[in-house]
Formats: sequence, C-alpha cells, structure tokens
Amino acid sequence: MLLDDERAEVVATCQALRRDRLVVGTAGNVSVRAGDLVAISPSGVAYETLTAEMVGVHRLDGAPVDAPLAPSSELPLHLAIYAATDNPDHSGGPGGFGPPGPPPRSQSR
Repeated sequence: MLLDDERAEVVATCQALRRDRLVVGTAGNVSVRAGDLVAISPSGVAYETLTAEMVGVHRLDGAPVDAPLAPSSELPLHLAIYAATDNPDHSGGPGGFGPPGPPPRSQSR
C-alpha cells in the first residue's frame, strides 16, 4: 500500500483525537504530507472504524492517487497550506497545522 506509515499515522492521530474528546463524530480531519503526496482522512468515516486502507493519498494538485473513499471536504485547505508553507514533511491536524518538529535549540558558545 502506498504511504503505509503516513496512512497509519493519520489513523492513529484521528483515533487519539476522538479518544481524547478533541473531536466529535467525524468532525476534524488529519493529513500528512510526504514529498509530493498527501495522505488525508476520508469524509464521513467514524474514527473508531477508520483503517489505514481507508485513508486516501492525493497529489498536491488534489488528484487522487490511491483513494478508495472521498477525501475530507477540507482537502483544498490542507493543500493550500502545504503549498504556502512549501515544507514537504509538514503534518496537519484538525482545523489547523502544527510544525513539522520541535524548534531548533539555541546553542551557547
């Protein structure tokens, strides 16, 4: 399966959001960018039943590459943010995007 790890990460994040009561029902969505591809949670699927095989993979222009279900209705928003940040390893969360990793530590001389 294309982007196995990224799809599994989307599922784990969606399920953690639901478990921690940060989303209700199918609200919110999650995506992960991997180079020129984006794995994004599908539309209308309950997170407790979500599997990696259900997570769609799309090109940065939105074209599906391996997407068995309709993507989140916010796919265009995620793609616009990825385009604006131009960071190939940027991950998105529900309604917002976090940094790709911790900020660099300052080093004293």
